[in-house]
Amino acid sequence: MPWFWVDDAFADSRPVMSLDRSLRNEAIGLWVRCGAWSAKEETDGRVPLDTAKSFDGTPRLIRALHEQAGLWVESSPESWRNSREILFGNWEKWQKTKAENEAKRKADAIRQANFRKGKKGRGYVPNDSATGDDSDTSRRDTDRDSNPDDADRSEVVSRRESQCPDPTRPDPTLIPLVDSSGGVTQVAPTGPRPECHEHSENYDGPCRKCKRRREWDEANKGVLAATELDRKRALKDLRENCPRCGGTNTYEDETGTHPCRPHIEVRHA
Repeated sequence: MPWFWVDDAFADSRPVMSLDRSLRNEAIGLWVRCGAWSAKEETDGRVPLDTAKSFDGTPRLIRALHEQAGLWVESSPESWRNSREILFGNWEKWQKTKAENEAKRKADAIRQANFRKGKKGRGYVPNDSATGDDSDTSRRDTDRDSNPDDADRSEVVSRRESQCPDPTRPDPTLIPLVDSSGGVTQVAPTGPRPECHEHSENYDGPCRKCKRRREWDEANKGVLAATELDRKRALKDLRENCPRCGGTNTYEDETGTHPCRPHIEVRHA
């Protein structure tokens, strides 16, 4: 059964809070109902306008979700007003697509069929066309099933499930490239550190942006460590050469003694 996923930080996220207070809850309720409908019908974020209206989607609410929150995007080159459907932005980024659901159902069906066939008894040879196994694997299955005392049932089920894993998103593998001295010279994929506008720190919950940022941090930890060291050195140099406190971290004026933060940069003429 497909699900419509909503992040636990969504309640006070920027798109939600950008909606007028007077219609905020009503608009988000419409957004969730349309999202659940699309997930159930597997339309990949496309909802007919008539369906949204049947969920009490008034023009005012639909316009707010487009123009204020940006949770719905234009589905036609001209304007969303000229279209007869509503389109969720970045559906494939946050939700399971129809292709992913179909792949999972197919893998589940193959796995269940193999398990049922394995219960028929000794001498069972899996169907190579369904599982993709080669002849060597089939012979190993036959030898094992003909000697049930050699392996327990849990091992058999576990091996067959591993042959048909659930499909996963094609997230890139981050591979640090290290030079001869052990230093990180390049990280794949390259690019700036990913940002998450909803969480200032890496969030452990179901947030894909924070996940990508954690992966980037892990792959770039050598670079980050060097950057942090440079930053600390710069702060130390700034503190020691501050013309106001001279490295003492405090300064005095007519009102008393005060902590010297931030320190003043030395300006050279």
